Amino acid sequence: MLYTKEVEVIQVTRAVESHTGESIFQVQFGEVIEVDEELRRFVPAAPFSKPQRFVYPAALTLFIKSEKPLPYKVGSRWVIRVQKDGRLSLEGVEKENV
Repeated sequence: MLYTKEVEVIQVTRAVESHTGESIFQVQFGEVIEVDEELRRFVPAAPFSKPQRFVYPAALTLFIKSEKPLPYKVGSRWVIRVQKDGRLSLEGVEKENV
């Protein structure tokens, strides 16, 4: 295994495929990181606004053409695995019963 990371879906949007003009989905996987006092020094804030409380760095972006609903819901958790030969896999993480 070359790389393994647990991520969450931070954004799902519609996009337009540039060479066909057809509708596709853009799915971003990443992290939700709370902006603590140390990080706050490096995160710019718009004038006359409070600094943001969270940042959402992306780890992987997929563009998918699908007529069916996607299994990628904002907030759902996934594990990205990259093998040494470059193969990539995504596996859903089961939520614990609360």
